[in-house]
Amino acid sequence: MATVVQSSREVSKMADKGANLSEEEQTFLKEIREEREHLSREIQELRVQIADIDNELSALEEVKNEDEKQERFIQQKWKTGRARFNAKPKDGIKYLIEEGLLKETSDAIAEFLHKEDMLNMIAVGEYLGENHELNIEVLKKLVGLHKLEGLSLVQALREFLSSFHLPGEGQKIDRIMEHFAQGYCASNPTIFSNSDTCYVLAYAVIMLNTSLHNPSVKNKPTLESFIAMNRGIDNGNNLPADLLTAFFDDIRKEQFKIPGMGNLAETFFNPEKEGWLTKEGGKYKTKHRRWFILKDNILYYFKQPSDSELTGSIPLDNLSVRDVSEVGHS
Repeated sequence: MATVVQSSREVSKMADKGANLSEEEQTFLKEIREEREHLSREIQELRVQIADIDNELSALEEVKNEDEKQERFIQQKWKTGRARFNAKPKDGIKYLIEEGLLKETSDAIAEFLHKEDMLNMIAVGEYLGENHELNIEVLKKLVGLHKLEGLSLVQALREFLSSFHLPGEGQKIDRIMEHFAQGYCASNPTIFSNSDTCYVLAYAVIMLNTSLHNPSVKNKPTLESFIAMNRGIDNGNNLPADLLTAFFDDIRKEQFKIPGMGNLAETFFNPEKEGWLTKEGGKYKTKHRRWFILKDNILYYFKQPSDSELTGSIPLDNLSVRDVSEVGHS
């Protein structure tokens, strides 16, 4: 670059001399001018290249921002889906399927229930206990996701029941325990003669857990009463006494860790807004005063602020709000 600057100065001096240049000087001046034009073209090309690079960087930055925006948008939809599931499981699953986040297959839904740690365990239990074809298939697949091979029945129950809260309705518990027993026997084919025996014993173990560890139960079952209760359940035969004794001792020493309210309580603990609103019924157009909580773009409502049982929920996606006076004029 110093050579170019020096040559430019020499060109200026030669230009000042006018036409009084020797042939050698004129040739040198011509070469300098050509070199300057060449450098100017290169500088211009470099400017174009720099501009192209700037444009590419800007485009990449825009793509990155769009990707981040899309990712945040998807995460918000997942959050909404989980909140809907925790309020009403069927609606949550339907929302996630419609939004393309979850496939409408028993495998995909079972994986979601098994791996998603932000779900309310009571809601999971309610969904698994429903007597619909898809729910039952999901239950079967969920049993299969637990590694039950080589576990005792009590160990397997501890593993299985740690992933959801058993529903309170007897028929739902029956369905869940029936398919658990089938899955356990498939993984451990030599322990029981059939899955019915496993089902009856599993149900008895759950009842034993409740009776031994519920403070309101005054007359605690004994080992003898537990063995007597399970007499003849194996196709009319008795199960080995040492097996039943081991189960009884295991439950007596440590109760099942049953999941509780989980994230449903967290949903309602820190709402964005809360207060009384008047709600019109769906089937019957009567109006009722309800306590509403707004969280994650969903309105949850209760009969009273102190209620722990949710009355219903209203998703607010793709909805607009108008003043009552505007509605009256429309």
